[in-house]
Order: sequence, then structure tokens, then C-alpha cells
Amino acid sequence: MTYATGDLVNEWIATLNEDARHSEGEAIAKYADSGVGIETKVLEGYPSSALLDVAKNTGADLILMGSHGRTGLKRLWLGSVAESVVREAMIPVLIVQ
Repeated sequence: MTYATGDLVNEWIATLNEDARHSEGEAIAKYADSGVGIETKVLEGYPSSALLDVAKNTGADLILMGSHGRTGLKRLWLGSVAESVVREAMIPVLIVQ
């Protein structure tokens, strides 16, 4: 039997936020000299809903996102954020794999 205390959950969330900030910094450094404007956000919540909210609130005209390309049982078990975004977005969505 396992359980998670509030402190443990908060520690997990802090670790996830730290990892996200690290990935964010790497992306900014990688494309800093590309001439492409980059704006990053680290958000909490259900991924597809958070992404769609940001796109709507910023007036985005395209959503570009990656996908792991999972199929079959893996997709059924894990769900698909990309599929959810494609179904619900009111603007074009470009998926890269």
C-alpha cells in the first residue's frame, strides 16, 4: 500500500517545475540566435486545456507541438494531448514527431 502526503506531492510539483524551467532555458539558449521570437510559459494543469487557453489568450494563429506518436494500447493507456488539441483548437495545429 502506498500513499502520498501533501509534502510529498508539493515536492513532486516543485521537481516538475524545476525540470520545466531547465527545459525552457535550454530551448531559449538553443534558438537565441535563430531570429525567431520565443516566448515561454511553464503552466500547471491539464496539458491540452492549458495549451488551448494560452493560444486563445495570446491571440495565437498557429499551435506547433510535438507528439510521441504513440499508437495502440500505449495511446489508449496514456491518452493523447496532441489529439485533444487538434480536436478542440479553433486555429490550425501543426504536429511534429
